Amino acid sequence: MSRIQRLAMVNANFAFDLYRSVCSSLRNDENVLLSPLGISSMMGLVALGARGETHRQIFEVMGFQDLVNANSNYNSTTVHYLFRRLIRRLFHHDFGFVLKTASGAFVQQGWSITPAFKANAVHYYVADVRTEDFTDPDTSKHISRWVNRVSKGRLQDAIQQLDSQTILLLLNCVYFKDRNNNLHLWHSHPVIKHLFL
Repeated sequence: MSRIQRLAMVNANFAFDLYRSVCSSLRNDENVLLSPLGISSMMGLVALGARGETHRQIFEVMGFQDLVNANSNYNSTTVHYLFRRLIRRLFHHDFGFVLKTASGAFVQQGWSITPAFKANAVHYYVADVRTEDFTDPDTSKHISRWVNRVSKGRLQDAIQQLDSQTILLLLNCVYFKDRNNNLHLWHSHPVIKHLFL
């Protein structure tokens, strides 16, 4: 099994656990749509900036530590490197359908973001990292404009309101379009839209 396949398996295991947890609170006529790679890559991004016990806990809960333990040559940087390869493989190839992603981390002003973290966020996760003032009511508009721009106008007014005590906001947008219209995801039941922040 390749390293990317191992990462995909780790992501799938986490996604199934999350899916079961989310579904346990839904009615039978509700659907749920999750992006396992979106969630896992955002947690990988958080782990990139975390240290000590926080880093250990993220790696444990997400299953990244199992990947690291699989080979004595692996370390936490291996996980980030594999996310880089996986993201580029999925989102920069033509598979007969359109698949695009955009990721962002918005940090409360006053919290330090090192230039190295910003560079690594782009390098490994193709993620935009910026500071915002979450106490300013207009911040939700700034972030909604970012979402609108990176989604090429497909998502408008995504962020309606933010809690002024927010310190970190992680966003991952995934766009899928079947060019041949062969995939009909939404015909059985309506999809309940949730913005996971």
